Amino acid sequence: MGYKLNFFTRKNTFFIFLLGIIFLSFSRGYSSDLVLSDRDSTKEVEEITSVDDPLEDLNRSIFNFNQDFDKYILKSIAEVYDEGLPDAIKDRVHSILSNLSTPLIFIHDVLQAEEEQAIDSLARFLINSTLGLGGLFDPAVEVFDIQAHTSDFGQTLGKYGIDDGAYLMIPILGPSTIRDFTGKILDFIIDPINYLARKNHTSSLVYTRIVATAIDARVNANALWKRVNNAHDPYLTLQSIYGQNRKFMIQGDTVIGLDSPRPSEK
Repeated sequence: MGYKLNFFTRKNTFFIFLLGIIFLSFSRGYSSDLVLSDRDSTKEVEEITSVDDPLEDLNRSIFNFNQDFDKYILKSIAEVYDEGLPDAIKDRVHSILSNLSTPLIFIHDVLQAEEEQAIDSLARFLINSTLGLGGLFDPAVEVFDIQAHTSDFGQTLGKYGIDDGAYLMIPILGPSTIRDFTGKILDFIIDPINYLARKNHTSSLVYTRIVATAIDARVNANALWKRVNNAHDPYLTLQSIYGQNRKFMIQGDTVIGLDSPRPSEK
């Protein structure tokens, strides 16, 4: 079985790549659930998280494809972006992308009945969209000390008791589960910024945002990939990090490796 799956993926690399691009259109960003800053690189995964992985052979094949895609394409683009632009510009891009994600986070705060976080999200969006000049700056943190947080539909479903389902390795996007990947699709549909862009016939802005978010996320993911690639079994290490992060997010605990600092703070 494993041989057949490996043969399939080797002979259909273009198909996997195309499938990944389609999946990417439903995502807010590459590895957005797993961004690990250099400040977190010394933290250890406390235990191997048990994950339902009935498609392990296929998942490992896609994982190998993703590693090659990252090595030869995405990492190279991220390095050009990181080294070619000053931190001040990268900070502005990061702030804008963070601000654009806030309305969707606010929706999930409300759905999860997280009153304080909902107030913080609303305040952050209003402050940064006005005083922050449309999100170019982050006075919500710098002046009012209102910290950012993340939330998504997979987390919301988890808080309502929906099980993870089978573990999936998605082409280009990386680790997920049936629940979380379903959540990514729903997030793409209900995201207020995406909705406004489509309504005003400016869908190109949606895809520009996706690409920018992917590059911004990859710039901040160096410590994550260093840990994964140096592990005895990179596939299981990434799976464990992902599983623990999602578990902690649903429980409302501190998340391992989800810190996404500004480029100048790395």
